[in-house]
Amino acid sequence: MKQLLRKKFSDERLGLSDEVYLSFSNHICSSFLASDAYKSSSVIHCYVSMNRRKEVNTLPLLQFMLDDNKNIIVPVMLSDGKLKHVQINTLNDLAENSWGVLEPAKGLEVKSEITDCIIVPMLAGDINGNRLGYGKGYYDRFLHTSKAIKIGFCFDFAILEALPVEKHDEKLTQIITEKRIISASYP
Repeated sequence: MKQLLRKKFSDERLGLSDEVYLSFSNHICSSFLASDAYKSSSVIHCYVSMNRRKEVNTLPLLQFMLDDNKNIIVPVMLSDGKLKHVQINTLNDLAENSWGVLEPAKGLEVKSEITDCIIVPMLAGDINGNRLGYGKGYYDRFLHTSKAIKIGFCFDFAILEALPVEKHDEKLTQIITEKRIISASYP
């Protein structure tokens, strides 16, 4: 079921016009910047968007947060299924890896425990704060160990009443779409 949902929402995302994609992304990032989570956080972990896959575009957000003197940490995917966490000082610290994904070419590796807020990529979500990612488990493993505020960025068409969940799936604190902010309800 999850694989079918991944394909469906991946295709829908890729079907967005560039204008709509950038407009929705800007709305989502603006909502985050107006949030208490942003205002109260000094160390923010944020994914670097894969714009070819039309993930919510975080590049302008990263630049804004750097200009706003926030400490910004971005992930690097390791071959063992874990993430390395690197603090960047400028977007010039990023370079394309062999898969065409922007990652830090330089920067200080830090412990993820210092993070106040984590911005998480996702393909789909539900009204209970569940997230559908790409199926590799990188973020579930990372989120499981963190006490930070966990915020997913997702397009509203990919929000369902309920996603299929498994024991290892980690809930988010909030999901921000271009239309609303969904606060997770925990059982």
